Amino acid sequence: MSGTALEDDSESILRAITPILDPNRHKVQAGKIAVIGGCRVYTGAPYFAAISALKMAADLSHLFCTKDAAPVLKGNSPELIMHPILEESYSIRKV
Repeated sequence: MSGTALEDDSESILRAITPILDPNRHKVQAGKIAVIGGCRVYTGAPYFAAISALKMAADLSHLFCTKDAAPVLKGNSPELIMHPILEESYSIRKV
């Protein structure tokens, strides 16, 4: 069953730019990604960005976040590589 012309065009474009997964690839041959973000209060966006990269076949997903956010993010996704090096003062400004 075919969709609209726009859906068909979108699907053909996505198929053209998405590489076919090769079962002969080894670790890190499909790509690495780094996500910078996340603080004690806001952990959702960096989590979804990093985990989505893994679901789209990236091999490694590094997440650079604040020290307070690291336990929350790591608890949700042990497959992410955490780097809790950001300072809290850079992420939230007190008003």
